[in-house]
Amino acid sequence: MNCIIYTRTNNNTKTHDDQIAILQKIAEVKNWNVINTYKEIASGLLPAKDRPTFMEMVKWVPTNNVNYILTTDVTVLSRRYNDVDKLLQWLVQ
Repeated sequence: MNCIIYTRTNNNTKTHDDQIAILQKIAEVKNWNVINTYKEIASGLLPAKDRPTFMEMVKWVPTNNVNYILTTDVTVLSRRYNDVDKLLQWLVQ
């Protein structure tokens, strides 16, 4: 199984490293291949369409045999319910 890692922080003073380490360990335990990592610095309150790294990931996933998107928390994807809902609906199709 292939997975990608998506991390987000809301400013330059926070690090992605802790999130990535946790998610890499999960992938290792599950025997999943991490095929890409996306690191974004942006507020989770921004609409998804205004977050370039998030949109890059969404465009990349369908053509690259991705089975799972790993995050440490659903709010890493977005703090906007509508964005998370749309993403989840799109992923399960």
